[in-house]
Amino acid sequence: MAVAGGQEVQEAASRSLKTAFFVAVGLMAQFRVIQFNSLYHAALVLAVIIYSTVGMLLRLLANSEPFGILMGGMAIIALAGSVVNNIPAGGLAPGGS
Repeated sequence: MAVAGGQEVQEAASRSLKTAFFVAVGLMAQFRVIQFNSLYHAALVLAVIIYSTVGMLLRLLANSEPFGILMGGMAIIALAGSVVNNIPAGGLAPGGS
């Protein structure tokens, strides 16, 4: 039985969440390229993910709130998924509604 300190647990969680974030962004990019049949529109969707992440981090900074790797990382991944799911499929296409 191994007992690890708080720092080791936090580093392991950080590595795991970084991997999950990049896998999630990669899968979203693949699905959006297939859906839109365009790299431009997929890049636009991924830019929205970056903007939402930066906005979340700026909000935490403005309110002087701590950024916990585990909870903050999970919140960023959830926010990215929510933002992508709320983009209409035809909304980015020329002439789309």
